[in-house]
Amino acid sequence: MKTSVKPTKGILYMAGMVLLLILTGLLGLLSPLAMQGWYLLAQLLGFGLGIAHLFLLYRFFTAPETNQDLYGLGLTLIVQILGGISIWLLYLLVFKAGNAGFATCVIPFVIPYLFAWTYRSYRAIPDAEYKKWYYPLGGAMPDLDLIDLSKILVVQFEFPKRATDAATTNFKAKAPLQMPLGELFLIFLNDYNEQNGVNGIQFTDSQNHPYGWHFYAVRGRFFPRRYFDPDLTFQQNNIQDNFIIKAERNTI
Repeated sequence: MKTSVKPTKGILYMAGMVLLLILTGLLGLLSPLAMQGWYLLAQLLGFGLGIAHLFLLYRFFTAPETNQDLYGLGLTLIVQILGGISIWLLYLLVFKAGNAGFATCVIPFVIPYLFAWTYRSYRAIPDAEYKKWYYPLGGAMPDLDLIDLSKILVVQFEFPKRATDAATTNFKAKAPLQMPLGELFLIFLNDYNEQNGVNGIQFTDSQNHPYGWHFYAVRGRFFPRRYFDPDLTFQQNNIQDNFIIKAERNTI
């Protein structure tokens, strides 16, 4: 795809948008007594023109294959700067008015483009990949003799006992500070299922494949989840006493 402008239409579009910005900037000539009101209206109109510009820009210009947002920002700033300078010169040289500062009403023109660029950049961020823990079918149990049991935390695991359960269950467990999170969860699952039999915790799907588990803490409604690494110890994960650890099943 070429990066060139469609010459005639592109130039006419730029000139027309600059002219519209100039007209909004000249609202300051209507009534010196209502300058603040006219300035606010001019800003709103400039913002509206910025929204229209966002949708019209690439109807008149050919988008480049790379750096499209930067290219569009450059064109947007050209329109804004030309409009602002034109308003300033008209007030200063033609109308001999002392309110040349009205030219700053064009500032909101670029805001819609910056917002759209920010949103596109946000959507382009790939989803984070967090480490999963899998139940080691046929694997050996952790050797507790190698774990320092002198420092113990009490933590709470919270998750549905069965994959199809809607309600979550809260389980308390004693956690050695130097034990990996995944190892404690393995011990907890085995102990609980040994004691509860058919009412135990489901850790494999219908085809006997182990679920992948994510462990995280909820830090509040407006904060992202804090995920824990199952291969790191409770100390390395900075898990504190009485933490509520959410455990979430994921299919392979």
